[in-house]
Amino acid sequence: MRFLFSFTGGTGHFLPTAVFARALARRGHEIHYACTVVSALALR
Repeated sequence: MRFLFSFTGGTGHFLPTAVFARALARRGHEIHYACTVVSALALR
């Protein structure tokens, strides 16, 4: 199954979703994020 997480702010908005995303990825699910370009570059 594929999951899409989205957020508009900085790490304070990203970190709460990361816990769920990692758990889902460990179970074999495909994880994607939608965010601003600035946020994507900072989180790499």
